[in-house]
Amino acid sequence: MNALPDVLTQNILNRFLNSDGKSYQPVIYIIEAIKKLSVVCKYWNQIILRKLQLVNSIKMKRYDDDQQTFSYHALKLMKHYKINFSIHCSVHDEAFSSYREYVSEIYVDQMVDNYKNENALVEMDSQVYCLLERYNLIDCKDTEMLFTKYRMVRQWNSNLKFSLTHSHTIKKAKDLEKIVIDSKFDRIQFNDCVLSIPMDQIQALSKPIYPLITSLTFKDLIVDQWVIEYLLDCCSQTLERFEFQISDSPSINFNYLVDKLSTTPFPSIKKISLLWEHSCHLQPLIQLITTTNAKKLFLGLVIDNDQQFTDSLSLHNPGIESFRLSQNNYKSFPFPMNISSDSMSANEIQLELFRSYRNGSIEEDNDILTFRLCKFKIDATSGLRQLHTLNFNFIKSSDFNHVLSSIGYLNMLSCDTVQVNSVQDITDLCQAINVHQQLTILYLYKFEGPEDDVDMKNIYFNQYECLINILDNNHIIKEIQFYDSVDDHNIISDEMIDKIADVLTRNHTVIFIGFYIPKPHTGCIKLKEVLNKYMIENYM
Repeated sequence: MNALPDVLTQNILNRFLNSDGKSYQPVIYIIEAIKKLSVVCKYWNQIILRKLQLVNSIKMKRYDDDQQTFSYHALKLMKHYKINFSIHCSVHDEAFSSYREYVSEIYVDQMVDNYKNENALVEMDSQVYCLLERYNLIDCKDTEMLFTKYRMVRQWNSNLKFSLTHSHTIKKAKDLEKIVIDSKFDRIQFNDCVLSIPMDQIQALSKPIYPLITSLTFKDLIVDQWVIEYLLDCCSQTLERFEFQISDSPSINFNYLVDKLSTTPFPSIKKISLLWEHSCHLQPLIQLITTTNAKKLFLGLVIDNDQQFTDSLSLHNPGIESFRLSQNNYKSFPFPMNISSDSMSANEIQLELFRSYRNGSIEEDNDILTFRLCKFKIDATSGLRQLHTLNFNFIKSSDFNHVLSSIGYLNMLSCDTVQVNSVQDITDLCQAINVHQQLTILYLYKFEGPEDDVDMKNIYFNQYECLINILDNNHIIKEIQFYDSVDDHNIISDEMIDKIADVLTRNHTVIFIGFYIPKPHTGCIKLKEVLNKYMIENYM
């Protein structure tokens, strides 16, 4: 038999190595994959493994204390076998000193660096800067110090890209102008701070001739309306990503902001994300949805309940590829929207039906699936192939089964609470899951009985038996999570662990399993060992 060409073997193993888990940083999977590949033969060790490439960078700040050991083990193995990989980390992480030749992106927290000698820090790391792709400066209070650091770093790598996370008050227009015009930051985030600058100072500022900003984020801060408008005008030609997540800022006219996003040309825009906790008007939103050039549009809003609507509104924007809509307030007025198969060319539509649903229902009339009180109408006849994701904060088990049977192209379903009347309802729910042919991600966090039935308020079930049932019959689901906080019903036995190990010998699709196990508990350790053996990313 002829051996496979190296390039074909390399491509196959790259796909194997880069299988993504829930967090897209599956270090446990990486460890187990390398262990298995390294014992195949000497030729693979010396030739094939060093040609492999980890696609996603290892982002060290994503890992908590429990994961740090695994992440460093993965780095050690990849370095030993000369697998190509890159790291995003803080300059104070152990990874920066031990694996600096693999670091492609660093985070420099100015609040920490203030206690270090600035010149010594840069001098110590100057050789590493030549290898970097991005430099993230965080929490710099002094703008003069910010530019001093920028100039010192820039001399080592003229192609280096810079990001800034600014978390301090700006009250002078000239300080804002330095960040926007004089700097070379292409990504800027204003986070947990105050941007309060007199309007006349902002109006006197000039616009940059060669703007560089591609990403602009406002998160949890107090900011003046005219400051946002100035920044949007500065980067209107280059802006690719705009994120706005603010709970309260007195001078913000959110409806006007949405209108500006609709009427100002943003030829390079790829993603718009708006999260606003106060009521807003519908018409500017409709205008934004139907006119934006963004391929991804995420809206978390509260619709003004003084507006009267007779029918759902039809939305049409073929350019949108990913659309997510959620209502951010339990008392919000339902967002009236009619979705048909030709509304958007989106390959992903996410509806987060978090609000106003507990007393609602799902009905079907002439193949039109309607979520009452939420006023979402879905054309089930056309299949609505774009509707990939549904999130509920509450759903009845009968409606859960109805959703699965009616939306055949659903990829992801998440439910905070599922109302059931008996354990048999859970069995029926598992059966509905088992026969679905497209569902790959399933999160079920809680089962409860009817509100008016005290004896049935909490439905106790064995989450491990449900898991085994689903994994044994459904080989399509990749990620699954159960959660039930009742300790007495979550004690896992050695026998149950053996059953889970047995079903994993037959199910080669699942890559993430999450559920609740009371800690400390020996079953948790044993189960983790089983999941790690089969390279299953896990959370418990």
